[in-house]
Amino acid sequence: MDCASIHRGEAVKTFLKERPGRVHLERLPAYSPELNPTELVWNQLKKSLKESSVCFAGGLNGSGT
Repeated sequence: MDCASIHRGEAVKTFLKERPGRVHLERLPAYSPELNPTELVWNQLKKSLKESSVCFAGGLNGSGT
């Protein structure tokens, strides 16, 4: 669990209280992208896009300039 306020809200607290012993929380450092699977996927996608040789006909704005 990271430190995002949504993860510490009343709904989460209620959910956890209703399930004692069934959910184990691991606290993460404030900024730890190397521990977050979603961040790892985004990093891989960005790397793949940078390495690809995509060519846009007419340029990005379509003006051909």
